[in-house]
Amino acid sequence: DEEYVPLGVWVTDQRTMHRFLRQGKPSSMTPDRIRQLDNIGFQWTALKTQPLTFEERFEQLKEYNEAHGHLNVPQKCKDSPVGLGNFVLDQRRMYKSVMSGQAAKNVKKLSEEEVLARIQQLTDIGFEWSLRNRGQGGGGSQTFL
Repeated sequence: DEEYVPLGVWVTDQRTMHRFLRQGKPSSMTPDRIRQLDNIGFQWTALKTQPLTFEERFEQLKEYNEAHGHLNVPQKCKDSPVGLGNFVLDQRRMYKSVMSGQAAKNVKKLSEEEVLARIQQLTDIGFEWSLRNRGQGGGGSQTFL
């Protein structure tokens, strides 16, 4: 939510000033502020979150389709889960790589069968692989397995 952006900026500033203090650089962080933030359980380092799996993103994409009537998620879309637009872009890049005979860069750990299965799953729900060819069979019911 946009209302939390200023809070996020403030949190980042606190972490940066704390790091600067530890590194001996000029900082507005004080021992009193550190104590106050520690007392409320402030996290001094950003928590690393696990990226969502293909299956989780696929489910989000189906939900987006139900809500919006299409699968063309913009990269910056306020009413879609964070990162879903990038997921869509990554799938199109993977497809383009595979169809051009190149190894898909973002799926190095997957076998060819797994990559083709993902492509098939997306194709089966009407995913458009190329927005440039809209209305010219960009989605379609092609079989990849």
